[in-house]
Amino acid sequence: MKVTNYLLVIASGLVLGCSSPDFPEKLDLTDPWHFHYDSTEIGIENRWFDGGIDFQNWPTVPAGNYWSDTFDGRGWYIQTVWLPENQTDRKLALVISSVDDNAKVWMNDSLIIDHQGANQRLYGDITHVFRPEQKNRITIMVDDLGGPGGLNGRVYIKKYLDEVDLIKGKFYDSESIESPEWVKNAVIYEVFVRQFSRSGDFKGVQRRLDELRDLGVTTLWLMPIHPVGEVHRKGTLGSPYSVRDYYAVNPAFGTKEDFKALVDAVHERGMYLILDMVLNHSAWDNPLIEKHPEWYTQNDAGEIISPNEDWSDVADFNYDNPELRQYMIDMLKYWVREFDVDGFRFDVAGMVPLDFWIDARPEVEKVNPDVFFLAEDSDPEMHVSAFDMTYSWNIYWGLINMLRDNEDAGYIESIYQRERYKYPQDALRMRFTENHDEQRAAKLLTKPQALVASVYVNTIPGVPLIYNGQEIGATDKPDIFEKDVVDWPAGKDMYRNHYARLFEIRKNHPAITGGKFRLLECHPDSAVMSYLRKTNEETLLIVLNFKDAGLSFSINLNEEYRDFSPVYTHRIEVMEEQGIHGKIEPYGWGIFALE
Repeated sequence: MKVTNYLLVIASGLVLGCSSPDFPEKLDLTDPWHFHYDSTEIGIENRWFDGGIDFQNWPTVPAGNYWSDTFDGRGWYIQTVWLPENQTDRKLALVISSVDDNAKVWMNDSLIIDHQGANQRLYGDITHVFRPEQKNRITIMVDDLGGPGGLNGRVYIKKYLDEVDLIKGKFYDSESIESPEWVKNAVIYEVFVRQFSRSGDFKGVQRRLDELRDLGVTTLWLMPIHPVGEVHRKGTLGSPYSVRDYYAVNPAFGTKEDFKALVDAVHERGMYLILDMVLNHSAWDNPLIEKHPEWYTQNDAGEIISPNEDWSDVADFNYDNPELRQYMIDMLKYWVREFDVDGFRFDVAGMVPLDFWIDARPEVEKVNPDVFFLAEDSDPEMHVSAFDMTYSWNIYWGLINMLRDNEDAGYIESIYQRERYKYPQDALRMRFTENHDEQRAAKLLTKPQALVASVYVNTIPGVPLIYNGQEIGATDKPDIFEKDVVDWPAGKDMYRNHYARLFEIRKNHPAITGGKFRLLECHPDSAVMSYLRKTNEETLLIVLNFKDAGLSFSINLNEEYRDFSPVYTHRIEVMEEQGIHGKIEPYGWGIFALE
């Protein structure tokens, strides 16, 4: 029990005292929490969040740690706390420093946080929700989407004056790694070599380079190209993320000469190529296990272990070993030096110590000063220390949930605004509506929804990703463990032409790739989103309807523009008369050049 100027009991629900002059500046609620796995997902139906469960018999756990690696799914954390009265005019917010992955948070009977994304800081206002001088129940429901998960950060109540006090992170005023222009202007295309063509090899990719270039792709990301482990293999062919030899290529893909020919062909077309590298773990039959068992994480019995039980086909590296670190740095330099690759996408980069990446980047830059580092992670600190770009899971899940639940545009606006204050102002985030870890956008969403979502991720600040088959509206997610070729003939030109148009706009309009972003107010309906992308040379207006209903809108730009012209529009009618107003049909959009 922690005692300051008041008496506080957490989780027991028992009031021992309530004499307090006021709320402290910050009230720590980190430990302990009653916890329960919800493998059958009955918690929502039975309303565990508002008293529908007797949680007093649940075991207690500390926050700040992942839950068991053996469980992927839903878990619930509940505690009760006596809270003093807030005797100032400042507001109160419940803050959670990190949750993995998605989460909903209730205080008493009110939903205060609805969050999407991995390892994100989240908060919700409780000024008019908490009960002063009474017990308050705090409930956190976490949906873990794979690997370790849970409430892995501090929880506290904080006084604040303005929302920026809560949003602004410690890296907001930091400068990001200075990235080359080709990275800032990139359109990334993820290639699963095994599934990309019938031949499933490097030549199958090379044969379609002209098609990808004409689509507007500037950068190819090849999923891991190394030989795949056979020991403890999952499925028939195994995961490409189970690496048997870091210095070899999968013989099913071809030879090293074939790979070099592919890299050269990419460069001849003015494009770039990055490799997917898996530095957190290796296959069980990687020779390093026999040669250097001390490079791997071991249990108390001295046995090498997996990163978690779900990833049973791989063995976990231990980066406490300096020889392992040097081996990995030398290996990265090898692929840049010998094959002229332009950079790397690093699998589960956050599971490798950040100080390794800080050491590795300048070493690789000695071979190629313009090397590109993409982290499969969302940590803001990565931008200031080692990486050019991180994943924007927050925007991905926000879009999916907003469209499927028919939420207003304010839903995604709030998520994006929080991101702007959490990351360095010049941070590059990778925007996407699908990748190899997620279900196809054309499967999760209707075609109109998928298309309007793609307009959004291609016109807000960031760099877009497209996954092979997305450009034809593929609905089947390729099996990562089997031969499961994308059914290219099933594609429709509408998707391909749509993405080609968006990528052409990015190429020809610098306001999209480097312009300032300013959110605008749309009246009378908050479901319509509008924003400006602006440089000294041009201004673009983007208007989007994320709802399943036609809407009217009016935008007051507070600036004098003599004219506007459509750049790319769909199901929208716009007029200009003391501002811009019009009608926009369900899932319509408009990109306009203002003059």
